[in-house]
Amino acid sequence: MRETIFFENSRGFRLSGYWEVPAGRDAIFPVVVFAHDSGSSKDDPLDARVARELLAGGIIPLRFDFTGTVSSDGSPQDASADQWSDDLLWALDYAFRRGECSGSIGIHAAGTGARAALTVALTDLRLSALALRSPRAEAIMPYATMVNIPTLIISGSADPRHEAVVALYNDLRIQKRLAVIENATERYEGANHADKVAEQTVKWFVEHLVPVEVQV
Repeated sequence: MRETIFFENSRGFRLSGYWEVPAGRDAIFPVVVFAHDSGSSKDDPLDARVARELLAGGIIPLRFDFTGTVSSDGSPQDASADQWSDDLLWALDYAFRRGECSGSIGIHAAGTGARAALTVALTDLRLSALALRSPRAEAIMPYATMVNIPTLIISGSADPRHEAVVALYNDLRIQKRLAVIENATERYEGANHADKVAEQTVKWFVEHLVPVEVQV
């Protein structure tokens, strides 16, 4: 069941999101927090698709709007890379306070949301895994090479930034995986592209967040 939630960031802005708990399972679950791309929101269709598959895999998805986006407080002028990182940190805090959270948590970030994810991952030791979909490689290279938690990178072979993403992946010195979606752009709108993104993302988080004895 999807619950509309609200939590505050360090500036007192109220951020709006969705909290969805798997049905018919044990009382506590891993959590994946979503960091949407610029120009997008918590209602991004591809993120929603990934969230549904995470639910089926026994993982709680937490999707929310960054500051200045759709249903969250603030104006576009209040939004910045640093503000998004702050928002994401408070989203993690919210997740950990929920009684349904098992304490195992990851971040799924798209596009420019990857910078916020990596900034948080550098300092927040609670994180267990990252998934970055079509990240802006040139903007996150300094952060990505310092991150030390397992990281999945998803890229479309027809994305003009694909070569830069592959170069970023090659520079990582951690447990990592590169999932290339053939003939896909960064929007993953072709036949089966969204299916493949969801499949790779869920597989990664199940491997790194869900205890082996309860994997389905």
